[in-house]
Amino acid sequence: MSMIWLSFVFTGMLSLIITSNASVIVPLMIESVEDTVVISFHLLVMMVFWLGFMKIAESAGLLAALTYMLRRPLKWLFPEVTPENPAYGYLASNITFNLLGLGNAATPLGLKAMQLMHAFNGNNERPSKSMLTLIVLNTSSLALYPTSIIALRTAAHSSMPSRIIVAVILTSAITTIVAVGFVKIYTKSHCGDR
Repeated sequence: MSMIWLSFVFTGMLSLIITSNASVIVPLMIESVEDTVVISFHLLVMMVFWLGFMKIAESAGLLAALTYMLRRPLKWLFPEVTPENPAYGYLASNITFNLLGLGNAATPLGLKAMQLMHAFNGNNERPSKSMLTLIVLNTSSLALYPTSIIALRTAAHSSMPSRIIVAVILTSAITTIVAVGFVKIYTKSHCGDR
């Protein structure tokens, strides 16, 4: 993959030199670095805010309450994972972070949940139903508040960065429903009782 990106960069720079626009390369590179820093800063601020909020929520017992509220959807989505399973808390936190649009913060939790479910699955080469469901949920990423997208729109100087909330909720809900439906059909026909 790195060779592909390197070839893109090399081809772009070569085309600029051939078309006598070499003087444009350095200002474009500087501008790209500036844009990257600004966007990264906006994402970092939003991430720090929500991670801090989640830490406070955890200390106040709100995460435990949220996990309790999510127990029925979690039981339906992940029937193999009981509340006593160590992966259960990671699953609930992963879904919570994704609902807040914090996919980057949800990723380590999802990876840990996947690791624990893989061990629970007997380190089988084939994923369990719950593992497939987790992959699909993280890919479709149901978001009630798209924090990362709003941060990116803020960094791009959008006059109304949160205007997309309704559209994001609708599209992510539709994709999640369809994706979970497909995974349920697939696991019923291909995974049996596993």
